[in-house]
Amino acid sequence: MQLAKRLPTLCILMLTIFSTYGVSAQERISPIQIRGNIGLVSDYVFRGVTLSSDDPVVQGGLDLILPKGFYIGAWASGVDTPWGGIYNQNPGPEDFEYDLYAGWQWNNRSSNIRLDTGVIRYGFSSDPDDIAWSEAYISASFYRKLKVKVSTDIDGLDFGTYYEASFRQPLIKSFDATFHVGHFDVENRLVRELEQYTDFSLGLGRSIGGFRVDLTYHRTDRDGRARYLQSADDRVTVSIKRDFELFPNFRMFQF
Repeated sequence: MQLAKRLPTLCILMLTIFSTYGVSAQERISPIQIRGNIGLVSDYVFRGVTLSSDDPVVQGGLDLILPKGFYIGAWASGVDTPWGGIYNQNPGPEDFEYDLYAGWQWNNRSSNIRLDTGVIRYGFSSDPDDIAWSEAYISASFYRKLKVKVSTDIDGLDFGTYYEASFRQPLIKSFDATFHVGHFDVENRLVRELEQYTDFSLGLGRSIGGFRVDLTYHRTDRDGRARYLQSADDRVTVSIKRDFELFPNFRMFQF
C-alpha cells in the first residue's frame, strides 16, 4: 500500500526521466568507471539525528559509473542505536548500515544544471526490528552551488517524505561554506504523535592533500528534539574523507 500512496511522486519522477533523456543521449558517452570514497566522521548524523550515539564511525562506498548517465553503488557506515533506539522493540543491536542504490544523472554543461533520480535501499545488519526501508529520490543542482532534493519512502519502514536544499559557497584560501535545511513529513506517527520536523546544518570545509575535511554544526527544531530526544540535540561533527578512482588508467568499455 505504501507504493500506491507514493504513486503520484513516482509518476513525476518517471516523467522527468523520459522528458530529459533525449537531451542527455546527445552528450558524449563516457566509459565505465569505478569510483570510491572512504572516511571517518566523529558522529554519524542523518537528517539531524545521530545514528551512531555520538560515537565516531568509519564510512565508505563504491560507485559504478555506467554509460548514458546511469550508475549503481553501495555505501556502508557503522551505527549504534539508530534514532536513539525509538524504533527498537526487540533485543539485538544494529552494528552497521549498508545502502544500495541505482540511478540516472543528466548534465547540461552549458547551463550548469544537473538532474539526478533513482532509488536507494537503507539496510542494517542484525536488524531485529526490521527498520530497513527504500526511497525514490529526485534532485536538481544549479551552478554546482545550489541543490534541491525530494526523497519519499516506497517500501519498508513507513518514514514519509524528506525535502532538502543545500547551498555551497567557495571562500578564500580553498575553504567553502555549506548551508543545509531539510524538512521531514513523517508518516510513522507512532513516536509521540509528531508528524514533522525540520533540521539545519552549517559547515566549513576544504581539501587538504587529497582529503576533504569538514566541520559541521547540526540542529533540529523543537519537534525534532521532542521526537528523538537527546539523539537530536545540537552537535558539531568533524569528518575526513577521500575520494578515489579504481583503475584510473583503465576503461572497461568505450561507447
